[in-house]
Amino acid sequence: MGRARALQTVLRVAGAVASASSLTDLAGRFAAAVAVYTRFPAVVVLRLVPEEANFVMLAQHGFDESKFPPTKALPAKGSLTGLAAERRAVTATEDLTTDDRLDADTRVALTANA
Repeated sequence: MGRARALQTVLRVAGAVASASSLTDLAGRFAAAVAVYTRFPAVVVLRLVPEEANFVMLAQHGFDESKFPPTKALPAKGSLTGLAAERRAVTATEDLTTDDRLDADTRVALTANA
């Protein structure tokens, strides 16, 4: 039953993005569809920019934009986002202020808006 539900979710998300007219449109539709069909409270779509060694936000859904601006770039190294991409696994934290996996500068930048 779980696999059928997962496949149904994938098909629904694919249907939501199928008529996207640009990468930005696709990212926005994807974030909204994932939030709806998975019931995740917040979703962000990032693009790796290797030559700048960071991730640029393409779309978000469910975040307070006054605290998490849509144009914010995240470093590829020293951030949980970079760690998740490197490990190819979801990475989470209970407390940004004490997580030693973050570089000090990244921690300060993230907690300044919290």
